[in-house]
Amino acid sequence: MSTIRAAGLGTLTASNTATIVDPQTPANGIARMSPLVSFAPVTASGTAIDFVGIPSWARRIIVVFNGISMASTSSPLAQLGSGSVTTSGYLSYSTYAGSGTGGVAYSNGFGTSMGNSAAIMYGEFYFTLSTGNTWVHSHITAVNTSGTYYMMNGGGNIALPAVLDRVRITSSNGTDTFDTGTLTCYYH
Repeated sequence: MSTIRAAGLGTLTASNTATIVDPQTPANGIARMSPLVSFAPVTASGTAIDFVGIPSWARRIIVVFNGISMASTSSPLAQLGSGSVTTSGYLSYSTYAGSGTGGVAYSNGFGTSMGNSAAIMYGEFYFTLSTGNTWVHSHITAVNTSGTYYMMNGGGNIALPAVLDRVRITSSNGTDTFDTGTLTCYYH
């Protein structure tokens, strides 16, 4: 017999059942997941790529990094916004492991630890609405630096002043440029 344990409900078995109701489920009991919507893929160039017009109903955002590279030693960084981009107040940390280990803390956005102009990054950044206008971030990416591979992961959060409507991908110093790769932003 399989046993399911749910917080506050005890052990659930065939003879001891409980109804679990999602507070987001409409009165008719039919829960619907919002559709996964995508912006068109964007070639990474310049100092920033903005995805603007994310609807207020979005609860999860995914940005896919496909072969992203920086022209200098800065690393890609994501910033969220409502009306304009929020550039401070982030609690963010990214670690890396490969032929070395370490980590970097960020307060100006959600960053990674590339730090090499020869590095090419693949992976995804996730943003999930937690409570109010607070968004939680996590990422997992892989980087190839001239045949040396690193895995990076990290996370953090930011409380926005209002409802999110944009995501910016820029560099950790705000001035370095992208020189290759594509970015795609999804939301639902």
